[in-house]
Amino acid sequence: MKWAGFGRNPANGLRAGLAAGRVAQAVGGCIQSGSMTITALLCCHESEPPSGYDSVIRQITQDWPQLLQQGEFRNIDVFTEGEADSLSFEYQEPATGFRALITCSIAREPFGQTEELLPQSPLWPAAEPFNHQHAMHVIVTIDDVTHLSAANAADGPTAGNTPRLAVLLSQMLVSIGALFRSAFAMMWFGADHLVPMDLFTTMAKQALPHPMTEVWVLLTGDSDGKTAIGYTQGMTEFNIPEVEVVHGAPDINAALSALQEATTVLLFAGGVNIPTSHTADGVAVETPEFRYGFEYCPTVFGDSQMVLRLTEISPV
Repeated sequence: MKWAGFGRNPANGLRAGLAAGRVAQAVGGCIQSGSMTITALLCCHESEPPSGYDSVIRQITQDWPQLLQQGEFRNIDVFTEGEADSLSFEYQEPATGFRALITCSIAREPFGQTEELLPQSPLWPAAEPFNHQHAMHVIVTIDDVTHLSAANAADGPTAGNTPRLAVLLSQMLVSIGALFRSAFAMMWFGADHLVPMDLFTTMAKQALPHPMTEVWVLLTGDSDGKTAIGYTQGMTEFNIPEVEVVHGAPDINAALSALQEATTVLLFAGGVNIPTSHTADGVAVETPEFRYGFEYCPTVFGDSQMVLRLTEISPV
């Protein structure tokens, strides 16, 4: 039997401990360099005129004032309000050197995969119909361009920046979604599941800058009546292998609870990439209270995919 759902949310103590304490990684691999791009989209009931740069920045300032305290925005493509179906602008934090390119593009047609994605969308209420014939969708993409700054010119994109990009993308989706009044759903590429826009906005304002595990990653599971298996979809977007939990009892909620906790810990730890050319010794992530051990191994489903399988959660 296949399940889609979630166990308990990570405890506030876990989040606070991870945010305040040292997160130590013992990784049997390396950080991968390459292009760092993450994408999400909004579905809108109606075809609406686009908002210009000034309107977007005003909304961001209202929703996320801390962004303007930490950094600054710069317009890349100058479009007249209400005339262009795409907009690009940059966000930069002088103190850290972090720099991201944000692109918003409108497609005046339905997003064509919603019918196949809806059944695997655990956050979409079962009783709420989905408008598959919505008039337009909005694609929002963030590229890590930190390495293009003069001070970082010798370095490539850093996998460790990916959770930071995900936070920024989530913030942009809230603000851009507020400007498109008929936006009713969002989808995070990689996780490939649909989330009601009002629920996403509420979750973002409650959780950020902590990881939005339930949105960024799809947590699902299987149970054969004897053993429960929880597994992720979307961790590879963060340069982390997909995560798997094998629970020795048919308790799918327990498996998903452990999976969500382990996934949140890995997202806090940053980009962990294990090369597939050799068998890694494993991965250990420590919070101030717990040590999370993972084995890098083939998935229990018998295909060629390599995963991080949770092997222990023990007190430090």
